[in-house]
Order: sequence, then structure tokens, then C-alpha cells
Amino acid sequence: MRGRYAVIVSRGVGALQRWLPAAIPLLQGGGRLVLEKGPAALQEVRDLAPSLATRYGVQVDLIVVPGESSAARTMVVISKPDDGQKFDKPR
Repeated sequence: MRGRYAVIVSRGVGALQRWLPAAIPLLQGGGRLVLEKGPAALQEVRDLAPSLATRYGVQVDLIVVPGESSAARTMVVISKPDDGQKFDKPR
């Protein structure tokens, strides 16, 4: 199943540091993970971003989902580089 999926979408994802090592290898080059997370997503991604970039070479984007829900929701989009593509490492 490694490198087989262009897009993986999930909601109710637990801790990213436990989930991502299993999910990222499933993506093909240029693939994306789209994950719905709660209000702690920003801090969780900040904590993981350096290791995600160096270990997996992925790019992470956050999209805040507007709405009337009492709990803020954030979409975490993790993009795996296409073969030969490189993302800049965070400074």
C-alpha cells in the first residue's frame, strides 16, 4: 500500500505524532493528507513541523474552518513532494 494514494482524508484524527508515521508513507509523490483537527492543531503542527520537514520532506498548511461551532476546527493539509520536487526546510 506504500505510495499508492493521491489523497487521504480523515477527521477525528488523534495525535499527529502517532498517526503521521503510518499515513505519510501511503501517499504517492505529490499526494496530500487532509485532516480535520480541533483547536489544538496549530500548536501540534508547530511542535511537529521541523521533524516533518526533515524526516518526511513534507509541507504543512493550516486552514481555519469558519463556522458557528463552539470548538474551532482546522484543516491540516500535508503535501508530499512530487518525485524530484523539494520543499524548503523551515528556518
